[in-house]
Parts: sequence; structure tokens; C-alpha cells
Amino acid sequence: MKKHKILKIIGIAAVVLAIVAIVGGIFLYAGRNAIARKGIIEALSYILQVDVQLKKVSLSPFKGAVSLEGFVIGNPVGFDGKELFSADKIDVALDIKSFRTDEPTIKLISMKNASVTLEQKLSGSNISKLIDNASRLQGEKKEEAPKEKQAASDKKIKIEKILLEGTKAGVVAPFTGGKSLAVPIPRIEMNDLGGNKEPMKIPQAIGAFFKEIVKSILSAGKGILPADFDKQIGAAFSGATEAVGKAGEKVLDSVGDAAKGIGGLLKKDKK
Repeated sequence: MKKHKILKIIGIAAVVLAIVAIVGGIFLYAGRNAIARKGIIEALSYILQVDVQLKKVSLSPFKGAVSLEGFVIGNPVGFDGKELFSADKIDVALDIKSFRTDEPTIKLISMKNASVTLEQKLSGSNISKLIDNASRLQGEKKEEAPKEKQAASDKKIKIEKILLEGTKAGVVAPFTGGKSLAVPIPRIEMNDLGGNKEPMKIPQAIGAFFKEIVKSILSAGKGILPADFDKQIGAAFSGATEAVGKAGEKVLDSVGDAAKGIGGLLKKDKK
């Protein structure tokens, strides 16, 4: 297969959601773990504008399964920590036949022992910056991506379920003195991203995934985080809402509902 076709398949992804899509596409046409690993790193580094690491990719063609080990998303420029998100292992179940269509479907993304750091500064948070980086490829004023990477921002994908277990979260902000404040978060389950099984573009998937994590951190942080922390986070995310699109807005709405107990966190900016 020609190189540009493989790169087109690679472009199915966004963050963790995108990763598995990329792997699935390469898995059908290339079937080589090394190619899948390289493709994931290159595509996500370009989309997110951060350092991305991945130790191992294991493809099981006849089972429709993909396993990723040692996955790390680095912090955006301007933030202190080295890592924003990491997961020891990610297991994925794919609808193999769907990867031959324009709307590939992922049945399940299961992440164990994930770690996420929410770093807040006066200028905003690291997660909102990550979303902004991906959103540059969407909207009326979107950045023109190189031809071989354009599919990385235009491709749509369906995700039926995402499950995170044993996730550890840390909050770094002025009130923590630069140290990470541990916030234990419960099991996270996301179903049918986008609503009614509608396919999502990459920036939407990024926004939906990470805003759900922020929602869990803030909900679990009641009594641990300062009362005004919700306002700081809400301001950081308000600028990214429009770019993320309808799917991201849906998650942002649920974030606001879940956060009423700690000040109505992350409410959608009303115009």
C-alpha cells in the first residue's frame, strides 16, 4: 500500500479515541505492530502539538483486538509537568468490518491505571490548551494541514464505550504551591460519544474525553479543592467550547450539572 494511503488511515485518531482508530486502520492494511506504533505517535503529536510516547502496540487481527502499553501524552508548552495523561495499558475491541467503511466503529476502549494531571495557571489549564491545539484543525479559521495529515482532522469515528478504572488524578495550581494534590476519582464510563451514535471528528472526541475526566476530578474534589477553583477551570474551558462543537458541548453541559454541588462547575458559556 502506498505511503499516503497508510497516513490517511493513520489520521482516524484523536487522543486515546483516535489512537485505537489509527491502530485499527493500520491493522487491516498493514498488520505490523511497529508501523502502528509509529503512526500513532506521529499522528497524535501533530494533532495535539505535544510529545507523545508509546512503548508497545499488539494487534490481534482475528480477534478484532488492539492492546497499547506505556501510552503518554506530554504537557503543552508553558506548563511545568512532563505528563498530562498516561495509561499503563489500553485494551480495545473493534468492529473490524466497519474499518472498511467511512465510519469505523470502536466497541470498547478499556483503560487501566491511568494517570491525569490537571494543571491550572492564570492563563488557563493544560487540558484546555490541549483542546485548543486540536481545535486549530477545525472551524472556519482552521489551520490547513499538510495533505497527508488532513484526514487526521476530518475523519469521523464512532465510539460505543470508554471505561477507565483505577485512575489517579492530580491537581496543580497556585493554591497547591506547585505540588500535585491527589484527588481520587471513581470508575469513569462514557457511552455513545456524540449522542445517538453520531460519528465525531477529532477535536470533538478530544474535548468530550478530557472534559469527562475534568468533570470526575471536580466532582470527586468536593471538600478538597477550593470553592473558587471551579470558576478558574470554567473560564479556561469557555474559550474552547465553540471549537469543540456540539459533541463537546453536550459533555460540558453534563459537567455543569454534575458540579452544582461545588459551585456549578464548568457551565456552558451562554450567549
